[in-house]
Amino acid sequence: MIKKVLFVCSLGNETGLGHFARCKMLMEHFNKKKIKYDLIKLEDEKKKDYAVYIYKKAQYLKPNVIIFDLNKKFLNLKFLKVIRKLKKERNTLIGIDNLRIFYKYLDLVWVPSFFIEKKYNKKNIVYGWDKFLLKKYNYSYKIKKNIYILTGASTNHVLPKYMPKMIEKNIPKNFNIIWVQGKYSIKPILNFKSNRWKVLKNPKSYFSYLSKAGYVLSLYGMSFYESISLGVPTVCFPYGINKHKDKNELKEIKKLNISIIEKNYKSAIDKLKMLIQNKKKSLLLSRKSKLRFKQNGLVNFEKYLTKFF
Repeated sequence: MIKKVLFVCSLGNETGLGHFARCKMLMEHFNKKKIKYDLIKLEDEKKKDYAVYIYKKAQYLKPNVIIFDLNKKFLNLKFLKVIRKLKKERNTLIGIDNLRIFYKYLDLVWVPSFFIEKKYNKKNIVYGWDKFLLKKYNYSYKIKKNIYILTGASTNHVLPKYMPKMIEKNIPKNFNIIWVQGKYSIKPILNFKSNRWKVLKNPKSYFSYLSKAGYVLSLYGMSFYESISLGVPTVCFPYGINKHKDKNELKEIKKLNISIIEKNYKSAIDKLKMLIQNKKKSLLLSRKSKLRFKQNGLVNFEKYLTKFF
């Protein structure tokens, strides 16, 4: 029986909110199942010896499951020593996503992706379309004249500066533009006259705004999967430090024809313009993308967890 779960996740200017958002989804799911939990948030901005802090908190809270979802910057040798120490003390340790590099010391590694490198094809590492930690909504997409721009929650100055003017110029004037501003990101620079723009700052639930979206232009990341899980036609592009890492995943997505994938935001805006003029293509993307999320990843995670007890 699962008595108590300890979540350890990272967030901040560099990390964004993706790791925390996944843990939050699981915490909400566990709350419905009356499973007790605690949370340790590791923030980019605060200087602290996190490895020692995690161990001391685990000793005090005495969970029987510890779930880690962390940015790579936290996965150093000090952290590895803590993992090994907690393992020796017979804690059940579960890592999400980046924790795959320490799979030898974990009971389970849960990768919320349909793609994984061959070197990580191990018995205790699971991945697939049914592993995305997203809520399951009963939602039917309908074409609307609203375009939502998702550029993530982390600090980024280039996209808010250069994308708005190009979007305003290329997207038909009868479409409303909603820029979703993440917690750590800056406001888009709207240095032109237009009454069709709206800035939506740090929304609490992706369903609360994506259910109103006709189309989405998204930076590749968790927001992208939130969008296509609802069947919203989405044009996606990579940007920043993960651009090279995500290359193979984006190739596979392009082959599946569940989203339009472009190399950069400039070509992505051009393709978005073409997509909104092609209703048949839009509805095809919607249908094919939603089919990939038939199973509830949160329920699947809970089922895997019960195998240890």
